[in-house]
Amino acid sequence: MADLDNTYYGEDVVDYINEALGSEELSNESGGSASATLNDVFGDDLLDETQSCSEWCAAVLDGLDGMEDEDLDAVVKFLHISDPHNYTDALAQVDTMLNEDEDIEFVALTGDMVRQGVSNEFKNYLAGYGDKLLICPGNHDTYDYGGQASILSFIKTYVTDESIVWGDTVGSSAYFYKDIVLSRRSKLRIISLDQYEISKVRYDGNYRTMYSQSQIDWLCARLKELSSNDFVIIMMHEPPVQSRTKADDEIVAMRPSSTPEPEKLFVSQHISWMCNRFDVDSTVADEPQLSLIPRIVRAWQHQEHMEYEYNNYNSNGYAGTADVAIDEDFSTKRPATFLCYLCGHLHTDVHYYLPDESNSEDVENGEDWSGQLMLDITAASSSAAYSTQDDLGGADSPWPRPSNTYTYRINEVTLDFANREITIDRIGAQNTANGRVRDTITFPFVRET
Repeated sequence: MADLDNTYYGEDVVDYINEALGSEELSNESGGSASATLNDVFGDDLLDETQSCSEWCAAVLDGLDGMEDEDLDAVVKFLHISDPHNYTDALAQVDTMLNEDEDIEFVALTGDMVRQGVSNEFKNYLAGYGDKLLICPGNHDTYDYGGQASILSFIKTYVTDESIVWGDTVGSSAYFYKDIVLSRRSKLRIISLDQYEISKVRYDGNYRTMYSQSQIDWLCARLKELSSNDFVIIMMHEPPVQSRTKADDEIVAMRPSSTPEPEKLFVSQHISWMCNRFDVDSTVADEPQLSLIPRIVRAWQHQEHMEYEYNNYNSNGYAGTADVAIDEDFSTKRPATFLCYLCGHLHTDVHYYLPDESNSEDVENGEDWSGQLMLDITAASSSAAYSTQDDLGGADSPWPRPSNTYTYRINEVTLDFANREITIDRIGAQNTANGRVRDTITFPFVRET
């Protein structure tokens, strides 16, 4: 192909660029938006309307050269823990791992750090992680630690990465995003949500999830501004669906073909916990639909126009407090690649794709979320009574104490962008009472169908 220069005009420019891209990114109607469209494709602000013709052509060639020469061979490794409840078993091991492996990019702590208090030892570990710590609040953090303002102050004390962009300009909610540059035109965005905006929505003291209109608008904007070269992870404490119980054999059928062995599943036997406190058959008409976030992600993934109303919990005289209305057009831009949710809360391992409830008789307005992967790790410490029934063996009690020496659970997650794979290695407790071994599991970036 000849170089692009000042002899190219109109349709010639469009044809040249589309041929070089191997697609039809530009049309003859692109007009003044051509610079913005190509900046999106290149993942760089190379072009603008102030450039001369020759400057613009040179910038296009620079962008095309960068695309041709670049192989996305980045690897990002991070640690995921959740629900330590003021116990430091996992925190101590995280500290050791950070000191031994400088390639660990960040530590994701997905909530329930505290339960009516936090020790100085706990705080010292968090402070020792420096700017690698990312935290989203859990229900116990917000409801038991003095409210939304108190936990926001706590989080901002220990989440010190200066590259983080906080979403709430008023400073009362703890949602933010962090971008990790992968290449000249690609980045990984970690979006961390605050599910308990009780100061903005309503508060009835019952551990409810509460999203404000401003946070949901912010989330949609952060998704829409990404390019198709980018990647997204969403951190949240509670899993993003309110699902019916799933049998183990159904979960097995959902596994990627690379590791179909049941003993490799990071899934406990108590999948009914996915119901998340709220029964989908409840007669309460305005119970929160925890499926709000996967509905947004699905509409964004499929470039749809989303119109939806989300009902925040309404009880104890709080009628009329703001619900959330969504009217977002995701059709104008190709989406980034959604990788996974990072969650906790259930005190169990449920690392699997979200359900397809589009044909379910039990779920009103169900959707197919099976293209969305969830990594939900069990409670970080088993030295407290915060582990689920089939973790680590032991008594038949719903909250057994451990029967082995591993009293922490950490997932080491490796994102391999060259091979487009997510590998999760369990550090610490691996064995379960029903004989499964949680050691390693691998998922593709995009679910195989």
